[in-house]
Amino acid sequence: MNSPHPTLQRFVRRARRLPGYRRVRRSALQRLRRNALLKDLVSRIYSGNEAQKRWIPRTYPPPGNVLSGLGTENLPVAVVSLVSVPEERIDAIVDEIAALQLMSAAFRPLFLMDCGHFEAVRRYGYAAELLIPASQWQFSDMRWEDYAVKRVADLRRRYGATISVAVSAEGITDPIRFLLEAGSSE
Repeated sequence: MNSPHPTLQRFVRRARRLPGYRRVRRSALQRLRRNALLKDLVSRIYSGNEAQKRWIPRTYPPPGNVLSGLGTENLPVAVVSLVSVPEERIDAIVDEIAALQLMSAAFRPLFLMDCGHFEAVRRYGYAAELLIPASQWQFSDMRWEDYAVKRVADLRRRYGATISVAVSAEGITDPIRFLLEAGSSE
């Protein structure tokens, strides 16, 4: 590895002698460690692929503001698909998912939606990904179904999701509830 330029080395030596340098350095490091965007970026860079082991734990997606404490970043990620759910039903379904998460503490939801109705998801501090709706699909070289399958597979790989459920417009059914409450009980 090459050594830094001599001018840069002189600058660093002088900066270290300034009063308050250690306090500023400590403060800057704490802020960098708490920055969710930076954590996600580092996680994506160093996460590896399926054949490799991950080097650092994934803290994204966040568990939301319903759960807190140590260990929440180790909860399994559940992709909750709200594709084809009418916008007026999304708030109630997200509320139901939040209540289920609070009662079971078994998963971190990642919502997949085909509309821009993110208010309820943001209210709970959850992550959401957008899927182009089938009605707006304008690409003739690829079917929408193939796009959706690839998108869900990419989300599962990128976030390390262990559970995927599709919620209908009626809401959460008992099998979906059982899957989410079970989490990743391996």
